[in-house]
Amino acid sequence: MAEPAPVYKLRSMLQGHSMDVKHVSVVQEPSGALLTASRDKTARMWYQHEDNSHSVRKIYKGHTKYVSCSVYQEPSEEFPSGLIYTGCQDGKIRAFLPDIEDPLFQMDGHAENVTSLFVGKFGTIISGSWDCTAKVWVNRKCTMTLTGHSFAVWAVAILPEVGIMVTASADKLIKLWKAGVSTHTLSGHTDAVRSLAVISSSEFLSAGNDASVRRWSTTGDCLGTYY
Repeated sequence: MAEPAPVYKLRSMLQGHSMDVKHVSVVQEPSGALLTASRDKTARMWYQHEDNSHSVRKIYKGHTKYVSCSVYQEPSEEFPSGLIYTGCQDGKIRAFLPDIEDPLFQMDGHAENVTSLFVGKFGTIISGSWDCTAKVWVNRKCTMTLTGHSFAVWAVAILPEVGIMVTASADKLIKLWKAGVSTHTLSGHTDAVRSLAVISSSEFLSAGNDASVRRWSTTGDCLGTYY
């Protein structure tokens, strides 16, 4: 007999942004911390308390337009406390030290809204944009521009250990990339593909405006569709 589905209850409400929240991501340290990005032109770091409530730790400013996404990069020798990256509608990617609310540096290259960011294991960053491209960044410099989508790139990811990058677009397609070259184009979604989630080095999930989630392998096979 199948086990009953778990019942989820509201545990915490994070209040502070003055406009809609565009993105939420998890911070590894401290445990329970969250990052949010908002149309109010800020990103925020939230700390979790013992009673499971959250409070704002830092408000990251300096954006000229709304913030579409924010991600955390784990500590490195250069940045022992890690870094916060934000993607903005002005086409810029900004980096913040976790305890400093003003930008440390910014990375220019995209012509339009930066919709998505993903930080790989060794600090490689991939970004997606309304300009129909994804860009790969190493040591603050754009090393590759991935072109091939005909509409906005809404989601990006890097599969661990195998060097495969994934892009998902409003053109309903998902592309796999190796060393800057498109190796597979995955079709199946009937509307814009909005989100990606990495399962392993060989599998990932996609979510689309067609109300479906699809499971894919790096060989380009669709392993399942969930409604």
